Amino acid sequence: MAHADKLEIAQQIFLKRSLSLPISSPRYYVSLETGTPPIMVEIAKNGYLLWRKILGLNSHSLQRIMYDDLRRVLVSHPLQTNWCVQLRDVLGSVELESVWIRNSYNVTSRYYKIFFCRFRQKLELDDLKKAKTSTTMPHYCSLIDSGYGTKFYLKANLPQYLVLRISQLRNDTNYAFHRSKWVNLGAHRQIMCKFCGDNLSFDHVIAKCTNNTNERETFLHSTSNSHETIDYVLKSFMSKTRLPLMYLKLNIFMSTILDKYMEI
Repeated sequence: MAHADKLEIAQQIFLKRSLSLPISSPRYYVSLETGTPPIMVEIAKNGYLLWRKILGLNSHSLQRIMYDDLRRVLVSHPLQTNWCVQLRDVLGSVELESVWIRNSYNVTSRYYKIFFCRFRQKLELDDLKKAKTSTTMPHYCSLIDSGYGTKFYLKANLPQYLVLRISQLRNDTNYAFHRSKWVNLGAHRQIMCKFCGDNLSFDHVIAKCTNNTNERETFLHSTSNSHETIDYVLKSFMSKTRLPLMYLKLNIFMSTILDKYMEI
């Protein structure tokens, strides 16, 4: 359990690379978007099951003796490296201290599902709270329709490049992965748009730059939304399931625009 953060980094890197997301994308975004809870959920679950198994052993078995010794030590020396301390704290975080105190195989068996559901829900609520109070991705809270549930575009059997486009819109980062390269659209440093002179950003390129007006109008007309604003239409693409043809039009629109900024 003490190494959960290091393991989480590995899981996050894998998920970010799979979706071609910038490495700086927030953890809560990746977890909520992919429906992948923090790896601590699995670690805590396996730790709980190991604890239950030990409690079911004969009191003279080596594993049980070692566990009893660790449990006694934590009273006077509650070191965070002590596995028992870590398990006790996890149980306490979901108000199940009584299960720890009773130290019974039958009790741990009875509360296993309750523990797992509560702990998973706790981490889910923590991530939702971070999303709703985020200053780096303030738009994202309006796109969340569930907690740890795989979002619609990741389970619609869309081609990888279409998944990438929708993910880029939802992430709204100033890095865009395009034609196997990362295009910096004003991330970490101020860059001026080479066409209009305003501050460059993903939002500026897609929705505001006057140099891309024709592309926007063509896209809106092709989707029968010529009377709507580009912001309104793009938000609907981010939050609703569409026909594959509509996503193809979105990809053409974004690719045409991003091509102009490849040399920045």
